[in-house]
Amino acid sequence: MSTSPGELLYACEMYGLMERVYLSMIGKPHSHIKCLFKASHDGDEFEAMMDGVAGAQGGLLFVIEDDKHHNRFACHLEGPLIPPTDPTSVLTTGCPVAFYSISGAFKEEGITKITVPHHNQRVVVAGAQEAVRAVGDRRLGKVSIGGGRLWVGVERRGTAGDLRRCCQWLTRGDLPADKTYVGSFDGPHWRDVTLAASPWFTCADLEVYKLEQAVPYSWLWLSAAASLMEGR
Repeated sequence: MSTSPGELLYACEMYGLMERVYLSMIGKPHSHIKCLFKASHDGDEFEAMMDGVAGAQGGLLFVIEDDKHHNRFACHLEGPLIPPTDPTSVLTTGCPVAFYSISGAFKEEGITKITVPHHNQRVVVAGAQEAVRAVGDRRLGKVSIGGGRLWVGVERRGTAGDLRRCCQWLTRGDLPADKTYVGSFDGPHWRDVTLAASPWFTCADLEVYKLEQAVPYSWLWLSAAASLMEGR
């Protein structure tokens, strides 16, 4: 029986176990996970995604698959997506961010974590009538994560909003030294890389999961005991 990382991932997907894989991937195997938004089911509108994640606490996980080579990667936020109260503005929130290559970007099979520099640990969310704007180009998007390492609902020009249109890039310096990158290069002097098939791509699917820390069994027992005592 083969136990290669690639075949194990395939088996987990076949048997509907990817949510457990995601929890293990981010180092929270005992947490709860729930899918709040799935573009292939809920549509590609920004408002639909924000309605789905509204009020979510405890962290979010974006899982994205491009429609060209079907590379898959994830982006973990240790916090919620917070829209501005003014629909014509944007809101920047400090938030720990990490990326994970699930398949396609590296020669080695299995999941690879990519750490985001501390000064880029932030999330920018646009209001319903506004767009996040890149410095130095015409890029417009609805959500920018990790210092622009992931743009969701992005366009090079025109109107932002179609969540399937994404841009994802990293610097060569972001890549782990013990992995062999096999993806495409972009940017000045080919210094930028991507976890997707290309930096600008359309999603085959985009999912957003809510992560919540599980309550330890001992606390559940104590809570039940306290309730019984109060009822006496």
